[in-house]
Amino acid sequence: PLDPERRSLVQDIASEAAQFLESYLAAEPAANQGESAAAMDGTAELHPDSPMQAPGSMATPQAGTTLENSALLREKLGLAKRWLLWQSINDEKDMYKSIRALGEFVALVVKGRLGSSAEANSSSGLGRRLVLPSSKSDFKPIDADDKMRIDMGLTCAKPDSKARALRGQVSYYELLAVIEAKVKDGNSGFEQAFKQLIVYTRQMFQQQHNLRFAWGITASGRDARVCHFGPDKAVSSRPMSVATADGRRAFIEVLVNWSFCEKSQLGHDSTMEYMSDLKCWQIACPDDAGSTGGGARTAYYYFTTVNCHADRVFGRHTRCFLATDEKPTDAVSLEKPLIPKVVIKDSWAFAKPNAADDTRDEVETLKKIRRGLSGNKDCHDIIVPEIIVGGRVSFQLNGSWVEDNTTTMYQLCEAGDIASAQYQLGETEDTTGEQCQPGKVGNGMDQLYKQSEAPSSSDSTFRAHRRIVMTPIGEPLRSTRSVAEFVTVVCDAMRSHSAIVKHCGILHRDISDNNVLVYRANNGIARGVLIDFDYAIEVKPGSRENRKEMTGTFPFMSINNLMTSDVERTSLDDWESMVCLICLYATLGTVSGKRRTYEDLAGFPIRFWRDDSLEMVLNFKRLHLSESTIFMEEIVEFFKADDDKDGLLKNLAVLIHELLFQNPTLGSNYHGTSRKLAKPKLPELSFSERLKASKHHESGAQPSGGRSTINPFVERAKEWERISQDLLGLTNDCWELAIEYQEAEIKEKSSVVMDNNSK
Repeated sequence: PLDPERRSLVQDIASEAAQFLESYLAAEPAANQGESAAAMDGTAELHPDSPMQAPGSMATPQAGTTLENSALLREKLGLAKRWLLWQSINDEKDMYKSIRALGEFVALVVKGRLGSSAEANSSSGLGRRLVLPSSKSDFKPIDADDKMRIDMGLTCAKPDSKARALRGQVSYYELLAVIEAKVKDGNSGFEQAFKQLIVYTRQMFQQQHNLRFAWGITASGRDARVCHFGPDKAVSSRPMSVATADGRRAFIEVLVNWSFCEKSQLGHDSTMEYMSDLKCWQIACPDDAGSTGGGARTAYYYFTTVNCHADRVFGRHTRCFLATDEKPTDAVSLEKPLIPKVVIKDSWAFAKPNAADDTRDEVETLKKIRRGLSGNKDCHDIIVPEIIVGGRVSFQLNGSWVEDNTTTMYQLCEAGDIASAQYQLGETEDTTGEQCQPGKVGNGMDQLYKQSEAPSSSDSTFRAHRRIVMTPIGEPLRSTRSVAEFVTVVCDAMRSHSAIVKHCGILHRDISDNNVLVYRANNGIARGVLIDFDYAIEVKPGSRENRKEMTGTFPFMSINNLMTSDVERTSLDDWESMVCLICLYATLGTVSGKRRTYEDLAGFPIRFWRDDSLEMVLNFKRLHLSESTIFMEEIVEFFKADDDKDGLLKNLAVLIHELLFQNPTLGSNYHGTSRKLAKPKLPELSFSERLKASKHHESGAQPSGGRSTINPFVERAKEWERISQDLLGLTNDCWELAIEYQEAEIKEKSSVVMDNNSK
């Protein structure tokens, strides 16, 4: 806790609980031979709020403690001692009851102390919460989107709640931390548990809309560790061995600290609040004059719909809420729904500590785009986001306003030895961490998220919590109802992209399905909106600035991007990302409600574009995109043809691929995806031979004999403006045709409705 009075109280309660525990264990085993079998196997019906009186036969703790003669506390310790003393522990299930009982023991001590004094009702409100374990173990939370089962969970309850494990169904939405137990002790057991925690914690970020960072606990043998999951890294404390008095005291102190610390220290965003009386969320949004609060103007919005979830552990944790600035007068319901007017983007983007030096602030980028496109005749029908308010988020801490950023985050969480962690996973600048990647990090632990080469700047991993309110409101790309709608939307996105590069000098660098929205105009026509300029950079005509960092969303990254090569990044990289997006959706299907699942891709070659291995993705993309014949055989062949009866989507994919990799107006030096002396004859090879050949032709590979090679990515970068113009011309033609298809579809539907009405 930040408050000195509360810190002192935590120390007193932790000392009291540890003293009682050590006295109990010191009396083992003779003093506890009379414990009931029910207490040993956990089947006794406990009454946490009953008076703490015990039979005189029980061992008496040291004098001076207010917890003397507590039968219920001893009953809990009778279960907890199996883990503490490692008695008859054969598998993880034997650990669950003991860990749960120790958590209930600490909660009982906290509740007993507050309930027996004025501290719980003092003006300072020292009694914040009880931290309670779940009664279930080895279970699937009710809001999980996968089949994975967690060992246990910790939840928060009001101080006047019963100090016992939470009964009934448990959701990720209400968890403070996931607990993962392993019988195996030492680093090996911990590493297994730690990696599983990372997988489970993803669901906490997805289900808790106001979660800034998350906590977790591992128990490997008798070593307990506290784990912290932020946007860039996951760290653990040093082991707290419950085999020792110091380790047991440290573990108790963690639970008591969580009971009394600030809400912001638990990971929650205090600028978002669920209003139970109105059945909706209230969110504070800063305007461009400064941060939320602290003298800056603040706008309040209300929402019930989350359009985009933060469903990954690392990265920007981008969330989008459909909101209104009109506060409901009654509780939101089906009869009285909340009608959204704006979309609110909430994210943790890379930034400079000083906002004035932040050249990649999305708020300023969107303003520059508006200014650049305004008045241009060729941009009159392009839809781009319009900002209402936006800026960096701040929150109140001990009466002062503090900017919410990663520096503040980690300062608030330096409890125990968290700051001097032994293990760390994370990502570096411009790497979104959108997909699991292999690698190695200290002590041989498998790294779950690929790291690109660390940049040299000292503030490379600084992130600022930003919030932007804008219009129009769009739907996810997966909501398209026909091929014509899909083609219109993706062509709209690239038409906007081209105009922004030309008139504003801004390159997007993150073309993905989450960043292309469907906007339905009043006439029923589906249009596309390109959003999310967090990774955008300024590009100057004739400049040759090379950036080796990896940017974007993993399945859609260009080959050049995946290689983190020193070849100039241009619009062509974003066009290639669009090819990947089109191919993936053409394979899944573009008609909402009739799409294949990602599991259905298991039999298609395109599945390798979503593999966990960066090397695998890179090699297969280089193969599949290398030549038109291979592209047709391995990718286009598996498009969902029943959606695309007129071949509109197929032709768009084939022609964009051709202009990028086999441009007929350019020579063979500009073709393909690998260095070469001459055009390879890959179509004559078997699939395995082609893959092997693709892996051999790495960007930096030199053929035998020291002969010079041609890198087609370098050659194409020299002609990016010319190739981009060809691509834009193709896109405009496809867009016009798709609009005509949509108009025909709307007319046909109207005719059907009129016929039905006549009948």
